[in-house]
Amino acid sequence: MDSADPTTQEPQDESPSALQEGSATGAPSGPFGRLDALIFDLERSIVTVAAIAMVTTVTLDILFRSLKGLSSRPLIDLFSLFGLIAPLPDIPLEQNLTSFGAFLLVSYGFGWGVYRSAHRGEEAAARVAHKAGALSLVGLISLCVVIRYVPSWFVCGGLCLAGGALMARRLWTAGQGAQAASTLAVGVVATWLCRSLPQDYIWSQELSLILLAWLAFVGGSMATYQHKHIEISALSKLVPERLRCWVRPMSLIATGLFSAYVCALLTESAFGPTGSYVSGEVRPATQIPTWIILLAGVFAFGMIAIRSVAYGVAALRDPHNQPEKEALH
Repeated sequence: MDSADPTTQEPQDESPSALQEGSATGAPSGPFGRLDALIFDLERSIVTVAAIAMVTTVTLDILFRSLKGLSSRPLIDLFSLFGLIAPLPDIPLEQNLTSFGAFLLVSYGFGWGVYRSAHRGEEAAARVAHKAGALSLVGLISLCVVIRYVPSWFVCGGLCLAGGALMARRLWTAGQGAQAASTLAVGVVATWLCRSLPQDYIWSQELSLILLAWLAFVGGSMATYQHKHIEISALSKLVPERLRCWVRPMSLIATGLFSAYVCALLTESAFGPTGSYVSGEVRPATQIPTWIILLAGVFAFGMIAIRSVAYGVAALRDPHNQPEKEALH
């Protein structure tokens, strides 16, 4: 009688913590859940591309100012030695060569050091590291020439298209087909928008602010999807304990309704009879239409509204199985 009957064995761990961890936190499943996940992949691609674009454009602006002005001696010496710009007055040739040599050494050492640190301990690393250093040197000099003489819209458009394609290829290889497609789509749209950028990089700061607005709005929608938005449980402390299970579902629905109201206001401001789309208002530095900035709020608050209401309705089906949260960030 030592062997236990399989039919009488206790089920696997069904403790409240296990049930809470395995159950949904109010998120619906089925077709809506799959569509919600696809939209989240698109949002993640928008945020990723926007963050990379912010860093890239600011970096290009700094390099361009250094190349066009007199704030960077090594780069000025680089162009003056090749006759691309006028040399600095009253500067001996020996000093130009010293400064230019330091620039070459740093450029070479960057590629060499990165490769050696990434392939530490490999026998062929030392030989290949010299090739990496040479490629880094040629690449940085070519980048300086491109930034200095190629129109900024062409540089940024090429970077958007190439970066989006490389990221999409990596995601596709990793088996994330939906996110790869959305990343490539965002890269193509960003490339198309680059056509309206004016000459030089005077627009970089304004573009960074526009991208920051998209990051903030879309990030709020992503937080709603991941249930990482701020939730304050003060109201649940004021209602009777038997009714507390209804607080979170009703709060989600109320949040969704308010977000829908904000979305309607932004839609009116962007696409209404007197909105920025009809008036044709554009930003002065980037020449980007103002309605594209407002579109970030329309999209984000619309998604927050839909998700909050859907999550609230789904939570109403089983209000007694809601996780207790004090404040979730």
